[in-house]
Amino acid sequence: MGHVVYHYEDPSLQQQALNLMPVSELRQKAKEACEKSKENGQDGVDEKDCLYIQVLRWFGINSCIFSLIYFVIIVIII
Repeated sequence: MGHVVYHYEDPSLQQQALNLMPVSELRQKAKEACEKSKENGQDGVDEKDCLYIQVLRWFGINSCIFSLIYFVIIVIII
């Protein structure tokens, strides 16, 4: 059986998706949320989890973007 290439595995499509998203801004917001969650001696939330939340929020605001981009981001930046 041959190898099946899924669209989200295509490097050019991944780059196109990343070009549409404010990745630096999402990472910064995730970092800030992670740090804030650790205030007052609490265990806090992992930065990766905060990034998931930021990506989901971004998609809520930009709902016209295809869900394929979400999968690409999970594969690339996480």
